[in-house]
Amino acid sequence: MRKFYTFIVCAVLVTTYSVLQSRGAVRGRIVHFVALKYKSTTTDIDKEALRSDFKALKKKIPGIVSIESGINNSVEKRNKDFTDAFVIKFKNEKDRDSYLTHKEHVAFKNKNLPLVDDVFVMDFWSK
Repeated sequence: MRKFYTFIVCAVLVTTYSVLQSRGAVRGRIVHFVALKYKSTTTDIDKEALRSDFKALKKKIPGIVSIESGINNSVEKRNKDFTDAFVIKFKNEKDRDSYLTHKEHVAFKNKNLPLVDDVFVMDFWSK
């Protein structure tokens, strides 16, 4: 009988979660998307150092769930000279907001923004 009750409770929880998620009450992770367009004077060595510094933020700033990155390889040619993309995931907006003002993030920006011609940023809840 205990297994039956456990099954019923699990079924109710899964159903409730599914309904809440479909209504937008349960969110996934907050995603912080950053695309970079480098200055023409930025060297490949500088770009590699920036990429490494960016990924190192995961170990330096609490609240970062993951950081993924890559260099554009789209055949559509619609990247408008933005070449690098970074996807940073957080559990919630509070962690994202802490990241934005964290001393390590500020230091990263102060060091690397002189290499960058333009930055494109978007945040959204994953589903």
